[in-house]
Amino acid sequence: MSAALADCAQEHSLRLYVVVQPGCFVHPAAPVLWFEGDADETVQSQLLDAFTLGDMRSFDQDPRFGLSVLSEIASRALSPAVNDPGTAIDILGRGVRLLSAWVDHCEPQPDEVRYPQVWLVTLALDDLFDDLFGPIARDGAARIDVQLRLLKSLQALAAQDERFVAPARRLAHEARSLADQLMPLAVDRERLGAEVERLEAGQDVLRRQL
Repeated sequence: MSAALADCAQEHSLRLYVVVQPGCFVHPAAPVLWFEGDADETVQSQLLDAFTLGDMRSFDQDPRFGLSVLSEIASRALSPAVNDPGTAIDILGRGVRLLSAWVDHCEPQPDEVRYPQVWLVTLALDDLFDDLFGPIARDGAARIDVQLRLLKSLQALAAQDERFVAPARRLAHEARSLADQLMPLAVDRERLGAEVERLEAGQDVLRRQL
């Protein structure tokens, strides 16, 4: 969030509601900000100047973009023309390391809110999981090696932090549903189902420990 936005809100006694995140697609009919209070055209112009619009997404302030790019690399590797599941498996490992680091650096909610006049849309873990793991689950649904590594990645994340449990479980069930439709061998589908059940069992252990 631009400090100029918060300063403008404080100076003019405004309540600001930022309804987009960095990297979101916007168009002339899509609002990026709502406000409560009196703001003339000059103040409104100052508020809009706090936003940067561009044709391309950027890694600097848009963490979802980085995860989407990694997922796109994996999807291309899984295409029939490339047929490189090893790259997709490597991307899954990188994704686990990235999300593990996110937990380590995620600061707790401070007791004192620094900018009480400004409300922001929070970054949702479900979106991060969808950006990274969703396309790999879809494009690798027929491959047991990719699906097993995907589930092991979800298991690893769910074991690290309680916040990962719900999105990991959801992605695991989605991956299993896709594999049930596209994976040719029944024995592979059974192996996949066992890994999903193992993920569920791990969650039960975590709940008992908390």
